[in-house]
Amino acid sequence: MNAIGRPAVAFIGKDNSFFLKKAEDYAKQAADGEVDVYSAVIPPASMSGAMPKIRQRPFKEIPGSIDVVVAISCSRECPIILCRRREDWNLGEPEEQPETILRLTNELIEDKVNTLIAKVKTGSI
Repeated sequence: MNAIGRPAVAFIGKDNSFFLKKAEDYAKQAADGEVDVYSAVIPPASMSGAMPKIRQRPFKEIPGSIDVVVAISCSRECPIILCRRREDWNLGEPEEQPETILRLTNELIEDKVNTLIAKVKTGSI
């Protein structure tokens, strides 16, 4: 819980601004103000290929009080963050995936985020 008593979820990754932004957007919508949601990239935060570069907050801006950390495509490279629960969603690199896979991955992100936020809101995580 953060300083004002709301649970907090952070999505972190490396060079995966597209998937991070999607996860953050879906989580903020599902949270409806009941859960604080953050996303950040770990250095280096550069993106190559055809995917658009999306501004993400630097990892150092994630607050210290996080309940759930979701590592998106960075597993071993993601730093240790003190939290109650950590999940690793190995989604691959977006620039390496065809459009059909990107759509399916987007649906997977939405489903996983909705499930996660529902559990956080009910206190089952």
